[in-house]
Amino acid sequence: MRIEHIAVFPISSPLPYPYGISTRIATTRTATLVRIQTTDGYEGWGEAAGTPNETAQTLRTALIPDLQHVDLNEPQQAYEQIANEPQHKITAIGAIDTALWDIDAQINNQPLARHLNPLSASTVTPYAAGGYYRTNTSDRGAELSRDAQSIRMRGFTAFKVKIGRLSVKEDADALRKLRASIGPDIQLMADANEGYRHDLNAARAMANVLNEIGAAWFEEPLAIDRPDLYAELRQVSEVPIAGGEHLVGEDAFMRAIDNDAFDIVQPDVVWTGGITGYRKIETIARQAQITCIPHVWGTPVSFFASLHLLCAYQDRNNKSQYVKLEYDQGPFPARDQLGERPSVDGNGKISSVETPGLGFRPSAAISQISATGPENSV
Repeated sequence: MRIEHIAVFPISSPLPYPYGISTRIATTRTATLVRIQTTDGYEGWGEAAGTPNETAQTLRTALIPDLQHVDLNEPQQAYEQIANEPQHKITAIGAIDTALWDIDAQINNQPLARHLNPLSASTVTPYAAGGYYRTNTSDRGAELSRDAQSIRMRGFTAFKVKIGRLSVKEDADALRKLRASIGPDIQLMADANEGYRHDLNAARAMANVLNEIGAAWFEEPLAIDRPDLYAELRQVSEVPIAGGEHLVGEDAFMRAIDNDAFDIVQPDVVWTGGITGYRKIETIARQAQITCIPHVWGTPVSFFASLHLLCAYQDRNNKSQYVKLEYDQGPFPARDQLGERPSVDGNGKISSVETPGLGFRPSAAISQISATGPENSV
């Protein structure tokens, strides 16, 4: 069996209204998907990071020509083979890697989670990731409270909100109002998206507020390239510090872990080398006795990949109260057109996928969703 056809689909999706995080407000969301088809009729999907046109160019000129000699039965060996080439970006390699694991699990007639670990879990606990900043908000606390009530009605038991765009006092007032409105039953987390940059005093002040409202973790408060600042914050914060969504590759995570930067690491399968890249980082984190959970912010392809990874490895985490699957609530029309994500059941859980491979197939003609149709084929 060999690769018969590869297609790259750059996606750009205008948003119904502007929303964002501490550092930016967006009017468009993007993604890049890869589909690999084999001579035996298998089809695998992956998702790449980066701007769609640049990523498609990397895939077209550097990665795809080197894939004709890849052994489809050994995804990890294929990863090592293509990752050793300096012109190959790990963020593009991840899409190829995920698609090859999708195919490999299908060949073995197993859901990917069970293919990775025969003792994989049958359910995971999701958390709703939302609370984005909007441009027309006059009462941030009331807005967050409405969002929280909405996610509670859909079965979620945990809610991650955005902070860092307003002053510490303004965000603190909104968080206190949120906690008062929803009571103690909903677990809260806060994500600053590096918004405090090098301001350790502001991060400390916010950590105190988050401890006051009983937050489960404080995500990426500082510049991700300053693990020394994270280590200082961890020394005084009673709330666990999480991060790593934009760290790329094993070396970056090892530096962060060696510097005691995080209590919880959050590799993103799209940014850090696909299934193989995530597995490498999960092993590093487990050996260091640090909780590892996936960061998820993309299309159903990366969502399903992350669901499988968490099902496969959640029982190896040392702090089960933090082991949850991120479920983005931000409007993203193209994501929803591609296919439904699993729903939350009455116990606040999501069931594992039981179909072979990732279990993802686009529900709409992807060439209609893609900005340009297939960018490259071989």
